[in-house]
Amino acid sequence: MEIKCKLLEQFNNGYQLTKEDISFIAKIVKEQIKFMIRNNIPLLPTNYRNWFIVFCYLFENKQNFTDIDAVSIYKNFFEENCCDDKVENFKSQLQMQKLEKIADKISEDLEMVVKLIEQGDTNIENSQKAIEQEWNNANIEKIGENVEKILEELRFLREQNKELKEKLEYYNQEVKKIKR
Repeated sequence: MEIKCKLLEQFNNGYQLTKEDISFIAKIVKEQIKFMIRNNIPLLPTNYRNWFIVFCYLFENKQNFTDIDAVSIYKNFFEENCCDDKVENFKSQLQMQKLEKIADKISEDLEMVVKLIEQGDTNIENSQKAIEQEWNNANIEKIGENVEKILEELRFLREQNKELKEKLEYYNQEVKKIKR
């Protein structure tokens, strides 16, 4: 496929630009620069020249076009594999960003799990101290009350362990997703 910018060819052949031509060029340049910025294409002379030709061709031959149209024409006209490295690099950057977000989330959630574990340890330690103290002051009536307290603490600890297990299962699933 060969693309041409008729206006550029005329200019290169000595054609004197009119006000309409200059206005048309301004319209092309405006869209071209927006496109290049939007797609992180460096505003270098070679890139600018090549993309100007693409946009000039598109404006001269199509009323409406998309970024995909422009990239397709550029790829076909200028380089067979012009965008493959850029696409792979973009995909890699997206994957890295996704991994960083997942890692941040896992880190936050693991901190919460550690806090839950620390809280559970504190509760167990407090319960142990209370049991030891009550055991030292034991009488039959207090033993029943203490058993009830122990049962309540065990229920609470089971609930905390259940929450911890659910969080760990969730993180395990997230890690498995990353491996894919």
